[in-house]
Amino acid sequence: MKQRLWIESDPLNKYSEAIRSLRESLYSHLTDQKKPVIAVSSPHREDGCSTLTANLAASIAQSGKRVLLIDADLSGDSFGKLFQIDSNEGFIQILDGGGGKIVPSGLKNLDLLPTGTPKTDGHPFDSSRLKEFIDKFQNDYDFVLIDTAPVLESSDIILLGQCASGVILVFKAGNFQREDEITSREKLERSGIKIIGAVVNGVEERDQDPYYTYQRFMEKNR
Repeated sequence: MKQRLWIESDPLNKYSEAIRSLRESLYSHLTDQKKPVIAVSSPHREDGCSTLTANLAASIAQSGKRVLLIDADLSGDSFGKLFQIDSNEGFIQILDGGGGKIVPSGLKNLDLLPTGTPKTDGHPFDSSRLKEFIDKFQNDYDFVLIDTAPVLESSDIILLGQCASGVILVFKAGNFQREDEITSREKLERSGIKIIGAVVNGVEERDQDPYYTYQRFMEKNR
């Protein structure tokens, strides 16, 4: 579990400090939100979105807030592997009325809701109960983070983002294309989704340094 959760296993490295700075920027930006629900996405896979979201969730939990981390990427199982939990029963089953449950992460103040086993009929996020459950999670926790499928590869961020306080976009410096940023923003803004800000991942990577440095900027939706 701790292999990639540097904020917990190695709290003094540059990566962890960057995550804490991102957390504080987020707090400053959300002063009017008592119990925010934040969706996190990126243009493509391999942009480091899930790793960032998990570390940010752990950092927020370290500050004393009760956090729920939801894995809403139907094409992967990042948190099941990262936290070494059984992810067969999760968000999909809750929405479908067939079970599913929130599980402890092993870290103080941080709970997880894994994706669950994909359905073979219909799309789980088309459920009329999606907002109902997210509202319930918001009521039960101080902070909810939702990791989603990539913006340019799925419509899921639209369905989930409309239930959230806003969205953080994650870009990877080595894969960054201005067109991807513009297209991602336009897709969200057309659906009335608030973009809280962006994180550029992998701005600085040094030889033999296993950590990413994050360049952060939080900005008001324009």
